[in-house]
Amino acid sequence: VSLKKKFPELDITASDRDALALRFTEMNIKLNKLGKDGIRTAAGLLPGSLKSPVEGESKLYDLIISNIPAKAGNPVIRDFLQNCGMHLTEKGRAAVVIVEPLADFAGDCLKKSGAEILYKEADKQYTVFHFKPNRNVSPMTFASIYKRNESRISGFHGLPEFDSISYRTKVVLEMLESHSGSGRTLIWNPGIGYIPNACKSAGEILTAGPDMLQLKASDYNSTAGCLHFHLPVFSALEDVIEGELDYIIAAPDFVSRAAVGEEVLETSLGLLRMKGKILAAGKSSDIARIEKSSKGYTIRHSIKYRGFRSLLLEKID
Repeated sequence: VSLKKKFPELDITASDRDALALRFTEMNIKLNKLGKDGIRTAAGLLPGSLKSPVEGESKLYDLIISNIPAKAGNPVIRDFLQNCGMHLTEKGRAAVVIVEPLADFAGDCLKKSGAEILYKEADKQYTVFHFKPNRNVSPMTFASIYKRNESRISGFHGLPEFDSISYRTKVVLEMLESHSGSGRTLIWNPGIGYIPNACKSAGEILTAGPDMLQLKASDYNSTAGCLHFHLPVFSALEDVIEGELDYIIAAPDFVSRAAVGEEVLETSLGLLRMKGKILAAGKSSDIARIEKSSKGYTIRHSIKYRGFRSLLLEKID
């Protein structure tokens, strides 16, 4: 938004793996009265893992700018720095901001890749690099960049549960052992694949959530062949789900002072068939608020473990 206001002639694509972040960007575009010409949003991962930073495109850019998140993991950061040149025009350049503890690592990655560092500036917290990347590189696969380990359920850089199952996932899996879903099942925030793989008796499985990386990791680890939807909020499911659902597993990201639980329950009422079930999971305090707002449902079962809880509700007349 700042670039477009300062340089109105630019044609800008704003890309992120988080659909909610993209929604906020779209809101700020409107608030700043920039319109839709010359600036747009599109889902994507860090460039090297895709044919284009924007899925489904082969467009080349004159400039790529990124505030690289440290939590992405060193292999992912290395791939971005060494391979972003494949998405640039012949005279294209890249500019990145990176936290100071990773500055030496980033500089080494650029030198080893044959990139030409055009400008560098640093303070106590951040380092900025402007560089002309090597364009003679080949795209790598998603798994070769992001996969952290090889096992039945592989971990991924930038996602939790790479070494152990989270408490939230644990209470979901325990609930599914005694109250497994059947029929058409939707999983909101599927993690890295434990939950889809546990839905053994389900028919068609759909996954959805705001994090593209999570959806791709879950697809990679899942044996179910899920169809996924990259959406900013749970209520957006109303626009993409056709037909009724038999079972919903929702592990939403609760936000302070936001009616996330209420949104999940209200939307699910419109998506579920009669007697359909929703399994909600999260911190016990968040699930308690869902329980208080469960009009239109009857409570079937509840499981608690170390501050987390799963709650099974059934839609009623």
